[in-house]
Amino acid sequence: MKKAMAEILWRWCIDSAIESSGFSDLAHQVKDIKELSGVANCFSVHFINRAMSNFSASVEMRHFSSDPDSMLNAAYDPNFDKLIRVVFSLLRCGRFEEAIELCGGMGVPWMTLMIRTQQMLIDSTLVGADLTKPEKARVHFRKLTYQIMKKAVTETKYSMGIRMVFAALVGDLHFLLPLATSIEDRLWCYANAAVQAR
Repeated sequence: MKKAMAEILWRWCIDSAIESSGFSDLAHQVKDIKELSGVANCFSVHFINRAMSNFSASVEMRHFSSDPDSMLNAAYDPNFDKLIRVVFSLLRCGRFEEAIELCGGMGVPWMTLMIRTQQMLIDSTLVGADLTKPEKARVHFRKLTYQIMKKAVTETKYSMGIRMVFAALVGDLHFLLPLATSIEDRLWCYANAAVQAR
């Protein structure tokens, strides 16, 4: 019964995030951000093509790899941190598909995997008999993924935006609650922690 109430409260918090304030503010700017993402994606494709023709640029190529540690370079790109904060804001609003699409456009496929795994665990309609083999593997390795994200929240080497995304995905109440400025966001932090703890 308590789990059902927590999920109802969580869904209510998501549905009420229609105003541009607090954690949900950037989600209302997603169209502008998608344009930035497109520019960044074109730049990275051009950069990778140039690097492929010149093997001496292999060190620079790591910046665009799908390795989570490549996010350490995000501090050098002001657009990347804003894009990650938009991903967090989309998660706050329950707009998982848009967050996944934006991560794909940013060239961060490992984050789309984590978001999709959490979405499948929250939305019971997505977990059915027709799961593909990779989707079954995601659910199976959820505990490991959860531990990795939980540890990343405490790692100061990652940007605040990345840590906020991970905190939202694992329901880290202690990390997000001090950042919440509105009652709605505080309530979402509690409900999100309860839902993610399932």
